[in-house]
Amino acid sequence: MGKRKTQRLEECVPARIFGLDQKGKPFSAKVETVDISFSGARLAGVKQFETAGETIGLEYNGKKGRFAVVWVGRQGTKNEGQVGVRSIETRNSIWAMDKPREVQDSYQPMRIQSEARSGLGRVHRYQPFRLLHRECVAVVG
Repeated sequence: MGKRKTQRLEECVPARIFGLDQKGKPFSAKVETVDISFSGARLAGVKQFETAGETIGLEYNGKKGRFAVVWVGRQGTKNEGQVGVRSIETRNSIWAMDKPREVQDSYQPMRIQSEARSGLGRVHRYQPFRLLHRECVAVVG
């Protein structure tokens, strides 16, 4: 099982991030969500961060909140330009959703099992897993 306390919803909506980048320069940028939960989101189109740890502002539909950048997609991967953010203000959400009850996370990463077959060496079999995200394609600028 995963570590998520609330479920994620696949939602591609425009938003704006603002604050200071890792060099201390102010920024304001249009981004898009990939998925959201009551307490956080995955954002696409983010170029301001190379590592996690910063606190930023996030605005959606006129509502603003403070969020911690908890992970940054690595360059050269499909997650490049994406960041994961978690709300610092845990009682309220900027998203139009009620606070869900805590649920067990059903996410399971792909695992490789090995089976020994006589005379054939090891055979690897991949377990199926659920893909929880879809690609969000948008022009952000």
